[in-house]
Amino acid sequence: MQRTTVLLLLLILATIQAKEEQNNKKEVDCETAKESVERSFQILSISTRQLGQKCREEKRECDKKMREFAKLEEEKKKCDESLKGLDDEVANYASSFDELGGELQKCKQELENVGVGTASPDLEDTKTELERTKGEKETLEAELATEKQEKSELQEKLDDTIREKTTLQVEVNALRENETFWENIVAKQKESKESLQVRLDAEITLKEEITKELSELKEEKIQLQKLAAENLVNYTDMQTQMEQLRKSIDRLENENKNVLTKLAICNELRSEPVVDDDTNEIDNKNMTEKCGRIGRGLELTRTNSGIYYFNHITALPWLSANDYCRARGLELASAESEDEILEVGRVRSLGYHVAFWTAASDRGHAAGQFHWPSGRKVASALWFPGQPDQVSHGREDCAYVYGSKLKDSPCSASFYFACQVPQECIPLLS
Repeated sequence: MQRTTVLLLLLILATIQAKEEQNNKKEVDCETAKESVERSFQILSISTRQLGQKCREEKRECDKKMREFAKLEEEKKKCDESLKGLDDEVANYASSFDELGGELQKCKQELENVGVGTASPDLEDTKTELERTKGEKETLEAELATEKQEKSELQEKLDDTIREKTTLQVEVNALRENETFWENIVAKQKESKESLQVRLDAEITLKEEITKELSELKEEKIQLQKLAAENLVNYTDMQTQMEQLRKSIDRLENENKNVLTKLAICNELRSEPVVDDDTNEIDNKNMTEKCGRIGRGLELTRTNSGIYYFNHITALPWLSANDYCRARGLELASAESEDEILEVGRVRSLGYHVAFWTAASDRGHAAGQFHWPSGRKVASALWFPGQPDQVSHGREDCAYVYGSKLKDSPCSASFYFACQVPQECIPLLS
């Protein structure tokens, strides 16, 4: 139950961490959006200022053109007045010219009436007056030509003024349209600025909400971490207790196996005389009696290196196999040479199991230093490549034959095993 609670808390913590990471990402996205909005706001502010400045410049230019246009209007009025005055003068000159022409005609008529060669003071006066009138006429004609020329120049100047006025009117209209265009742009920029301001306010509000939610999640995470730490301590204690119980169960199972093995051995030996292994002095008679009962009821196999019993029926741990052999006056096989290893491994061709316990172990020695019961160290040539490897696989203190080489294994593992007849008993069995 507590384990389930701990797993549930760990799952809740993982969910909170994922949500916290999601909120952090959302906050980063919010900051990025805020920065983007602020940059856009700054760009729009700069653009608005630039547009305002350009609009003011256009307006000043328009005002300047309008002043020039008003000045040209005044000059046009003056030209019109001057032309009107010149027209009046020309009319006066024409009227005077007509009057002089009439007087000149009268003078000619009078001359014709008087006749050629007649001289009188009035005639002389008339001639003089005629000459004077001719001079005035020429003067008036010259002045009239000058006035006409001035009138023509003023007309040209007026035409230029009208054309310039038309051009200025077009430019003024264009400036007014441009001013309207920029005013519309400024209005749109203001609307966009207001929209961005609303969006920025919304982003700020969202950020505040996310920050508040993140703070609440952090507090909840801290509380759950405290609760998880407390439950983790309890879970660790439970794991330690379970491990101790598991070790105790393994130990009890091994002891139970040993007891059952010994009980089976005792049941088999009830009908047989008990061999006293604690006797320090054994005479030849006792030796003959002991060796005579070795392997009784067992199927022994004789090889060039010795006499063996191969148990391929019941797989036992190493200690139980050793006890099984000793209870029958035998020993776990000590294949100390390659020939003996081959003799034991060759049993595989008889149809027996491929792996058999041997007497080699590092019990009582440094880890990995395997010895035979005789005290001799196991030769390195007898091992499979990479064996023994208990340094990397834990405590593997016992050795077994696999084919034609040795391998190490935990002594608690169960294998079939090979027992051998003690060397001192082989001659008696011959």
